Amino acid sequence: MLRRTLATMALSACVALAAAGCGSSSPASPASSSESTAAQEGAAPTTAGETTSQSAGSAPVESGDHSVQEYGSKASGTEASAPSAAMRSFFTAFAAPDYAKVCAGLAAANLEELSQFAKQGGGCPAALKLLNLHAGASEAKAAAAAPIKSVRVKGDTAFIIFTPKGGKPSFFVMKREGGAWKAISLGPGTPLEP
Repeated sequence: MLRRTLATMALSACVALAAAGCGSSSPASPASSSESTAAQEGAAPTTAGETTSQSAGSAPVESGDHSVQEYGSKASGTEASAPSAAMRSFFTAFAAPDYAKVCAGLAAANLEELSQFAKQGGGCPAALKLLNLHAGASEAKAAAAAPIKSVRVKGDTAFIIFTPKGGKPSFFVMKREGGAWKAISLGPGTPLEP
């Protein structure tokens, strides 16, 4: 039930980001749209076994869906630290669990979905309590403490790439709303091809 709900929310977020080249943000499904993402970005799709070069002077990268790693441009300074801090705060609240803070860190569209889920009132915090997300607390704690490998930004969307201790390379999508970075899902996207 939890994975299905998270997958539904992640799918909704990907639909909203389809024009921006979203891969997979579902914790239960791997990225699988290299051809469509490459077509959106105007690049030729690659097939299994091929290698491509990221940039002049860099080592070749194994083929596959690298839409997250190549999304937008690599951020630095404040452009990278603001969405990273928002992600850490979001996952720290999720691990606590502090559902009011989790809801404050969610994008407006996700808040609306959760509020509709809790039809008996109470809005987003009540919906999160109904979902009984305690099983995801350890994953959230690991994500909050994970070293950030890269932040990729394009417009008002940021992909934060990180590897939790003992976990697989992952990404988390943030959206800038009203000057603040907000989460568009409750969990990171995995696996991310290295």
